[in-house]
Amino acid sequence: MGRYANVERKVWSDAKFASLSDGAKLLWLYFLTCIEATPLPGILLGGKAHFAEAMGWELEPFTKRYGELFANGMANGNWGVRLVYLPKALRYNPPANPNVVIGWARYWDELPECEQKTAWFEDMQGLVERLGEPFAKPFRERYAKPVSGAVAVSGTVSEGMQGERPPAPAVVAPAQTFELEPSKAKAKSKVGKKHTLPDTWSPNDKHYAIGNGRGKPWVDTEAEKMRDWALAKGEACIDWDARFRGWLRRATESAPIEEPVWVPNFDDDGRPDDIPADLPPGVPPPQEFLDAFDAMKRKMIIRER
Repeated sequence: MGRYANVERKVWSDAKFASLSDGAKLLWLYFLTCIEATPLPGILLGGKAHFAEAMGWELEPFTKRYGELFANGMANGNWGVRLVYLPKALRYNPPANPNVVIGWARYWDELPECEQKTAWFEDMQGLVERLGEPFAKPFRERYAKPVSGAVAVSGTVSEGMQGERPPAPAVVAPAQTFELEPSKAKAKSKVGKKHTLPDTWSPNDKHYAIGNGRGKPWVDTEAEKMRDWALAKGEACIDWDARFRGWLRRATESAPIEEPVWVPNFDDDGRPDDIPADLPPGVPPPQEFLDAFDAMKRKMIIRER
């Protein structure tokens, strides 16, 4: 499954974006969606020549268009260590849960020391503090503050740009809450895991109700069909009861109940018996047979007299 990035549609009505040249707008959209993006929101790995080549531009037009992004506080690159930081990325891509904070740590450790790494650290620190202790605790435990006074290699848009950084972004906390108790966390981890069909599984009352009068044997037969299918395919499912309910609904739609036909029985003397006891409830014999049956009975009575 491919990675994706959150890009709001209102970018087209943003004042800063609207003020950019067409080339700078294209570069900005590339920065938001490029494959050079790391799992850390807003951190891209690549040098100036690399990004220029990726866009199909010469170095000079790339430098000019990147300069527009930098001047608007939208991007802060360090070409010496080949790293670009997008300051507002954390605002639109906050960690979804504390486990994400833990997972990002290994990518954080691999980043080169530079002003942009420090900027990301400080913005992330402010973000997790606002999200609450469940997020702040793993951040404190796994993220070491960058070396103080780390000096980046020169090579940005112009002299003096390297140490500058745009204002810290406003932080919008996601509306999730998390339980810290180990027992609840353990229970939650079990929810939603797929598993193969248990040997002890069998249809329940809800399944027989979906049978729509077909009877228990029909439902049991469909259950065996699903079991064979699941074993043959190696299928795993979160809720096998729900899967079988869907299976039955599809089966009832594809195979509607056929109207039963009542065929009369005759005794050894060739006389018709009464209506058979095993006739399905609510299904009367054909009217023409009832009429003929009554007429035959009357003839028999007359003959016996």
